[in-house]
Amino acid sequence: MEFRSVKIDPNALPTGDADPDDVEMLEDLVLAAIHDAVAKAQSVSQDAATGRFSKVLAFLYGLTAYAVFFITILYAIGFVTGLVVPKDIDMGEPASLGEALVINLALMALSPHSHAAVSCCARTRKTRRSRERVVCRLGWSCRGALGPGS
Repeated sequence: MEFRSVKIDPNALPTGDADPDDVEMLEDLVLAAIHDAVAKAQSVSQDAATGRFSKVLAFLYGLTAYAVFFITILYAIGFVTGLVVPKDIDMGEPASLGEALVINLALMALSPHSHAAVSCCARTRKTRRSRERVVCRLGWSCRGALGPGS
């Protein structure tokens, strides 16, 4: 929509017999204000469309992150119970007591690092936006899918 000109009747002004130069200047000012308003309205509508797109994109990303998290949890349940997964907790060669202790101690030595990262993620609940929490949750889901000690 484009406005090319504005005509103001000189008799519509309070003085009634306004100077033609004043009327012409007022017409130019009104036309400039209309052009500015139209430009701002178009800018707002473009920003709104971009904002909607980014919200939809963030929603889809969050949905994907939660789907990965859900699948990881289901796999963990299947691993522990021995249902529907190719390997379960009871597969593999039994280890000696010494070997099991060494492996468990090594995993526990790695544990503080993962706990520090978890507490960092817990702090995000209070201090960061929801998208950043989703990124944290997605990272931990992928870490869990890699198996113990990852």
